[in-house]
Amino acid sequence: MEYRFSPPPGWPAPPAGWTPPPGWTPDPAWPPAPEGWTFWEPVGDAAAPAPEPVAAAPGVRIIASPYDSQLPVSQPAQGGLSHGAKLAIAGGGAGCLVIVAGIVVFGIFLYYLG
Repeated sequence: MEYRFSPPPGWPAPPAGWTPPPGWTPDPAWPPAPEGWTFWEPVGDAAAPAPEPVAAAPGVRIIASPYDSQLPVSQPAQGGLSHGAKLAIAGGGAGCLVIVAGIVVFGIFLYYLG
């Protein structure tokens, strides 16, 4: 028996024959599926139970297009800060460096004038 993925209302339609790769999760911007939604519909006349969903591996997050199984779909989750937080810290550190350099230059200037 064959099945096809049936996206809930508000989700984009997947390409024909698409199946989620291991670790796939829907885009958080998509609306939640209605309670009791059937994600797998039988293709053909006979109805049979849907296949078991694939569980995401611990520590894996999806980084590729949600429907493109030809691309790498996951990378180990990195503990720590987001990219934006790292940029903010780097920018703050660079700003502190500029301030300290200004104080040193000002101190040298005052030393030679005084």
